[in-house]
Amino acid sequence: MSGSDRATPTDGGPPLALKVFCYAMMLSAGAINGIMLSLAIPAAAPYGFAGFAVAAALGMVAGIWPARWLARKIHDGLSDGT
Repeated sequence: MSGSDRATPTDGGPPLALKVFCYAMMLSAGAINGIMLSLAIPAAAPYGFAGFAVAAALGMVAGIWPARWLARKIHDGLSDGT
């Protein structure tokens, strides 16, 4: 099996490189948004850096679903040939 065979899923889903790209974008964006939300909520102030870390982790978890959706939509658009 060659390297290109492993990169293309047999079920017609997005290739691994596209999934990794979307995860890298959306998980980092989710972490940044989580930190910004923790800065905007005054009740989060006493938690300091630990609060930032938890908010970033929750934002990353929340970013998984949009990343999967984005990878599927990009793959569908590239498969159409338009």
